[in-house]
Amino acid sequence: MDKTQKLCFSALVMAIYIVLMYLTQSFAFGQYQVRIATAIYSTAYLFSFLVAPLALANLLSNLLMGGFGFFDILGGGLVGLVKLEEFEKGIVLPHEETLSKAKADRFNLMKATNCNFSDIYALYMDDGGEEEALDILALVSRERPVTELT
Repeated sequence: MDKTQKLCFSALVMAIYIVLMYLTQSFAFGQYQVRIATAIYSTAYLFSFLVAPLALANLLSNLLMGGFGFFDILGGGLVGLVKLEEFEKGIVLPHEETLSKAKADRFNLMKATNCNFSDIYALYMDDGGEEEALDILALVSRERPVTELT
């Protein structure tokens, strides 16, 4: 493809992404996000020049239709700039050292108890600020536990 064709194709893909986001915004934005338009990112595998236009489309759709503020808007665009690389190239670096014994212990514990004891994290909007969160924690900590396990 020449430059003009790439530009037109990029604009078309961006438009499709943004229209899909508009049509699915009822469930694409919010605490739980299901973004069907993100499937279009797979076209960047075939056409690597689409990485930047798709990141821009992500940023624009977050800016125009929602998002959870500055970090979501900017973060979505930046994450869109990431592309897959072969591990052997040395560009992708492991972020942790996983120990086979620790993994086996965790897996055996999950199998034996039918429970996942991993930490659970959640983010939520809190208009009350830190004071309200601390009040809730103080209230909860005064109560006796419902049950205790040893």
